[in-house]
Amino acid sequence: MAQQGRLYAVGAPRGRVARGWCRLAFVLAVGLLWRPAAAADDNNKDNWWHKGWALTGFAGVLSVQESSDIWFNGDFKLTNSVEVGIAPSKQLWQYKDYFDLEFETQIVKHFGGEKNFEFNTPLMFRWNKFPWDDIIDTSIAFGDGLSIANGTPALEKAQYGGEHSGPLLNFVILEFTFALPDHPEIQFVNRFQHRSGAFNLLNNTSDASTSFVWGIKYRF
Repeated sequence: MAQQGRLYAVGAPRGRVARGWCRLAFVLAVGLLWRPAAAADDNNKDNWWHKGWALTGFAGVLSVQESSDIWFNGDFKLTNSVEVGIAPSKQLWQYKDYFDLEFETQIVKHFGGEKNFEFNTPLMFRWNKFPWDDIIDTSIAFGDGLSIANGTPALEKAQYGGEHSGPLLNFVILEFTFALPDHPEIQFVNRFQHRSGAFNLLNNTSDASTSFVWGIKYRF
């Protein structure tokens, strides 16, 4: 009983922290989705706030294999867990047609082996200029931020142990987009999304999970 009490005492603060981060992520998502009614005013179309928005919907599968095995050995070992998500984003700064910086907020729901919600907030660097853009308009983006789950994800806990995972971890994303040159606002998206402890800086965690997702991005 004493040990159970200690576990509860440790778990309760972590739960409060996770709920706090979840609320923050929700507020950020609402903030990104909300645009003042004045956006419809032609006089405001060139305003920084009223341009550079995008909305991405995606779905994919999860792996809890270590990232080194995935990328260097081709050992994916996909789980029976799938996820769907929605991600509003805002362009913060752009250098000509070459690259830009974006902030994104994701709301993700897992099904199957995991059933938790996940909120991700990456800052993303995107390269937009490729020689073949007249044939397939292409961009590559890399981002890093925080990932907050409403509780330690079940598959991560089973793979690495509860003491080596947790609700709050680092989030890394690599994204490829492809669009027809005549319709650059509609893009096919391929993403690799990774939760980890950022080399054991968070929750004594190295790897946690990697998602392989596909979706559609609409820029407006």
